Amino acid sequence: MLLDVLADGVPIDCGGMADGLTGCYGKLPAIGIAAAAVMAGAAVVGPAVLAVFLPQLLNAIAGVPVHPPETPHAPATQAVARTLTAETAESAPPSTDVAQKGSTEFDPVAQPNQPEHPPRTTPAAGQLAPSAPELSQSQPEGDLDRSPDAHIDKPDLPQPDPGQRPVQFGQPLGAVSGKQPPLFDGPVTRDQVVQGDLGDCGTLATIGGVAGHRPSDITSAIQQNPDGTYTVTLHKASFLAPDRTVPTGQTLELTVTPDVPVYSSDQTLSAYADQTETGVAWASIMEKAMAGVDQTWNARRAAQSSPARGYERLDEGTNAGNRAELLTQLTGQPAVVRSLNKTPGNEAAAAAELRACLDNQKPVIIGVPSPPPGVGRLPHDLVGGHAYEVTSVENGIVKMRNPWGFKHPTPMTMREFLDNVRDVYTTLE
Repeated sequence: MLLDVLADGVPIDCGGMADGLTGCYGKLPAIGIAAAAVMAGAAVVGPAVLAVFLPQLLNAIAGVPVHPPETPHAPATQAVARTLTAETAESAPPSTDVAQKGSTEFDPVAQPNQPEHPPRTTPAAGQLAPSAPELSQSQPEGDLDRSPDAHIDKPDLPQPDPGQRPVQFGQPLGAVSGKQPPLFDGPVTRDQVVQGDLGDCGTLATIGGVAGHRPSDITSAIQQNPDGTYTVTLHKASFLAPDRTVPTGQTLELTVTPDVPVYSSDQTLSAYADQTETGVAWASIMEKAMAGVDQTWNARRAAQSSPARGYERLDEGTNAGNRAELLTQLTGQPAVVRSLNKTPGNEAAAAAELRACLDNQKPVIIGVPSPPPGVGRLPHDLVGGHAYEVTSVENGIVKMRNPWGFKHPTPMTMREFLDNVRDVYTTLE
C-alpha cells in the first residue's frame, strides 16, 4: 500500500551559516502517543481525510511550528568567503564552531513497529515517515511529444538573515574563464557539487553521491536546449514503506531557465550551489530543478507540505526519507533508509555493510546530530545538524565528504563514526 501521509513540521537541527556565529537547534517533540491516537481514528475519519489533516493535527498536538526557524547561512566556498567582510567571514569562536554554514538537516523520523526503524530517543518513536509526493500526472518515459511538466524560472528565495548578503537571480561567471560556465566540462564528479548560502546539505550530499557513484545518471538527466534553457528529467518516486522508495515508471520533465541565485552585490558570484569556483553549471541547475519541482505538486501533495516553496523549501533541510526519495528520482532505482547497529563489538559488521554499499556503487548519505548543550566542538571537524556523504570505508577507517567542498571530516575509526552519526543512513537498495 502506498503511504500518502507526509509528516510535516519535523523539527530540524540547523547550524549558523553566513557569519558562523550562531546556530539554532530544533527540539524534538514526543508525539508518539498523539500519533498512535490519531492513527487509531483512521477507521472513523477515513483515509482521505486522514491523509490531508494528520500532519497539521500532529503538529498542533505536539506544538510544532509549521515554519522551522530561519537558519543563518555561510559562504559557499573559501574563495567566496574571502570576498566577505571580516565580520561575515568564517571566524566562529570554539564554543560555536559547530554552528557554521549550510548545515540544515531534518532529524530522521521513526515509524513504530518497523524492524529497520527501532524506537529511538531522538526523535521520539511514533513520528511518521514522509510519503512519496504525488508530483504530477506525468506521462510514461519515452513520449517524445510530451510537454514539460513545469517551467522553472524563479523559485521562491528565503528571506536573508541579518548580516547575510541579499540574493537575486542572475547568471554567475566562472572564476577562471570569466564566462558563463558550461553545463558540463569533462567527467561529472562529486567535487563539482559545492553547497552555498542555503541549508540544503542533505540535497547536495545526495546529488554529490550520485555524481560520485553513478555519473551517467547525472549526464542523462540534464540536457541544454537551443534557447539556453535546460531540460531536467527526474524519475517519479513513491514510498512503499516508511523506509523504502521505488520508481513508479513515470518521469517528470522540467524546463529550467539558466538564471540561478547570485549575490546582489556581485552578480558574477554563485550564492547557492556553486558555479563560480567549480566552473560547471550542472549542480546549480539540478539544485534549481529540485527547488522548483513543487510546481508540479497536486493539491493533496501541497497540503501535506509546509507552505514554503522553491529554494525556501530546500532551506528547511531534509530527513533520511527525503534523501531516499531524491536518490530514486535521480537514479530510477529503489532506495532505502537503514538502521545502523551501534552495539559495541559490531564495528566490523557495520564497516562491511557500508563497504558493500560503496563497492556496489550505492551512495551512502548520513547525518550528524547536533551536539549536547554546552559542547562547543564535535570531534573530527564534524558539524552538528549536517549531512555528509560516506566516501570510503577501508581497513576500519571511514572517510566522509562535506558538501561545502571543504572542512571535510578527518578520517575516523568505525567506532568513532558510530558514536557521532545518526542511527540511520540512506542508500540505494
